Amino acid sequence: MKKFIGLSVLALGFVACKPTTNPQAQVGLKGDWTLTLVTYPKGYNVKPFGVADAKCFENSHWKFVPNNNKGVVSVNGGKDCPVFDANIVWTITPNNDFTLKFVGDDKPKNVREGYVFSIQNQTKESFKLVDNSTEIQIEYHFKKNN
Repeated sequence: MKKFIGLSVLALGFVACKPTTNPQAQVGLKGDWTLTLVTYPKGYNVKPFGVADAKCFENSHWKFVPNNNKGVVSVNGGKDCPVFDANIVWTITPNNDFTLKFVGDDKPKNVREGYVFSIQNQTKESFKLVDNSTEIQIEYHFKKNN
C-alpha cells in the first residue's frame, strides 16, 4: 500500500509540473518582426484587437523578448490608420497556442482581456498566427527583421 501511495504522489508530481510554456518556440521568436500580411475572407471588415483596420497592421513592428515574455507592438499610422504603440505580454503553450495581452502600463495580472492564436509554420525567418475565435479565420504573417 505504501508503494502505491508513493507512486501516486510521484505521478501527481509529474503531472503538476507539466510545463505551461513551449520554451523552444518562445526563444525562436526573440527579436524584431514585421507583420507583413493579414489575410481573411473577402467581404469582411476585420479590426484586429479592436484598434484599426487590418490593413493598418500590415508593416507594423513587433518585438518579442522571450526571457520575460514581454514585447512591443507599433503601428506606423498613415492614411486612415492611427499611430499605435502598446506593451504586450505573450507566451506559447505546449499546444502551440500563442497567447497575447495588451498591457499598457498595467500589470499583466490586472488585464483580463487577451487573445489566443495558433502559431504555425514557425521558422527562423517567419511564422504565422491564426485566429479561429470568430466565424472567419484570420491569419497574421510575420517576417523576421535583419
